[in-house]
Amino acid sequence: MNPKEAGKVYSTFFIIGGVFLIIGMFSSNDSALNFFSIIGFVLFAIGALICAIYYRCAKCNRSLYTRGRNPSFCPHCGNEIE
Repeated sequence: MNPKEAGKVYSTFFIIGGVFLIIGMFSSNDSALNFFSIIGFVLFAIGALICAIYYRCAKCNRSLYTRGRNPSFCPHCGNEIE
């Protein structure tokens, strides 16, 4: 998985996980609260894992995470991101 694909995938997992967490918070049923919160947390954790493993520069292997922006170049070594 290249870094641009990884960026889209982890962002999607973060958003969907966040939605499930919000649904779980506003749910009035305790079992639904636990179910949606657990699903949201798992999706959020999968997104974080994808970010940590695949969202890296191919040249210097450092993280490309720059607080929401998708860089065209590595902020550490200047390598162009494919």
